[in-house]
Amino acid sequence: MAVHGQSLGLSRLDSLSAELAESKRILATRKEFLAAYYDSPFETNKIFLKNYENPIDDPVSFDPVDIKGSMSDIPYSEFTIGCSGRSAYTKALSPSVEFNADSMQGESSVFDEKLDANADKYDLLNAALRNTYQTIMIPANSDKKVIRATVLPATQKALHRKTKITFGEGYNGIFLDRVSDPSSKNYSSGFLTEVYDITVKDGATVNFVSFLTGRTQVAQNYNFIIGNGARLIFSLWGGKNPYLRARCNVSLMGEGGDAKVFWGSYAADRGKHDMLARVEHWGRNTVGLAVQGAVVNSGSRTLLKGMMVIRNPARGSDSHLKQHALLLSHDSFANAIPGLEIETNDLKAKHAASVSQPDEEQLFYLMSRGFSREEAVTAIATGIVEHVVRDIPDDDLRDSLYEEIRSNLLS
Repeated sequence: MAVHGQSLGLSRLDSLSAELAESKRILATRKEFLAAYYDSPFETNKIFLKNYENPIDDPVSFDPVDIKGSMSDIPYSEFTIGCSGRSAYTKALSPSVEFNADSMQGESSVFDEKLDANADKYDLLNAALRNTYQTIMIPANSDKKVIRATVLPATQKALHRKTKITFGEGYNGIFLDRVSDPSSKNYSSGFLTEVYDITVKDGATVNFVSFLTGRTQVAQNYNFIIGNGARLIFSLWGGKNPYLRARCNVSLMGEGGDAKVFWGSYAADRGKHDMLARVEHWGRNTVGLAVQGAVVNSGSRTLLKGMMVIRNPARGSDSHLKQHALLLSHDSFANAIPGLEIETNDLKAKHAASVSQPDEEQLFYLMSRGFSREEAVTAIATGIVEHVVRDIPDDDLRDSLYEEIRSNLLS
């Protein structure tokens, strides 16, 4: 199967490279990345080596999206950057926000990256098949809210995108990144891989919200660099995506940096979710918190993996990992796997992990207060994942996303 997939992948690369009028050098680099993708394991950390979820469909089997998407494909009225496949549109985007959607025609600096023997499998696949590259620069000392909405405009298409985002010094605001089904009722499935390189500069406070819903299979890798005194609140929700693989790597490089990672997901209808949060402390007196919550139903599988790393220079740091999965059916599966890696004695670190079913006493109590059993289960499930939106400072946005989460759970 891998041989067939690699042969199909090489054919895809020839077509994509010709379409983008790339040089032989870039095509050769793409082929190196593809070969490395097929040779690499799904996990490189020995703690998680045997704990991973394969995609439902081979992402290489999806045709790279090659049609011009329309703004009308985007099912939301409020956005500042709208992406339908490889097409990008802006609406009421502040002139001070620099946005570039690289058409990737001909030679491109995107492929100057060096192959890393320890690179994540989907970093390699994304580099091989990448057909979109975006850069976003958020100005210093501003509070500009940016909302990017992404859809795939056609069934059985794949978007392989890299996004580079820089939040300037002293920035204080919200970045909402949505992925959902298009407006068309005929859409049934697609595949999105995305690699993020995100820099939060000194003194900035960033609420980064990633909200994923619908029938697209998704594999996303987030890489955050946090500066001196900078603060990141990263919230991710995966609502019923058939396959969701998310990797978040936060590097607290500056002194006094603070990172909170709040993840929640609902896997249903035999879905497969695989979530890894890794927070690495380098700067002194840094604070890291990762909270992962999952609701699993209808023969689905979810893995919650966390790793808190405190390097020797990170004296006086505080690191905390919490994981909890709630199983709503007897044929569902979840595993919570915490990890700590510590190189200094001057720190605070702890972790907690659990997998459970709804508590019958809690259900009885809620039902005695007038809840139906379904409403009681939904209330308990909501409590497992509501941390995802709790710290969003915009009241209207927080309430709206909370209702979307409840709607996902009720459906």
